[in-house]
Amino acid sequence: MHTWQTSLTETHVSSKLNRLIFEFQSLLEPIDRVKRLLHYATLLPELDPSAKVDLNQVMDCRARVWIQAELGNNGNMRFFTNSNFEIN
Repeated sequence: MHTWQTSLTETHVSSKLNRLIFEFQSLLEPIDRVKRLLHYATLLPELDPSAKVDLNQVMDCRARVWIQAELGNNGNMRFFTNSNFEIN
């Protein structure tokens, strides 16, 4: 990847992350943040069971949660998730 392509990709990823940070910071109630996070989780493809390794596990959660991120050739981030958490 050329330096200018790397720079554009980093800028693109940084911009998207900043929008997500702003979105979650604008939700004042913790329950609203949880609801938004759970909403986004339903939109993500499920993590391959072979990727349920310590490196991908979110630490300090009450539930067991795994997440993996990939950067595509087009500069888009793709996330895969899995959790043992069930909503009743």
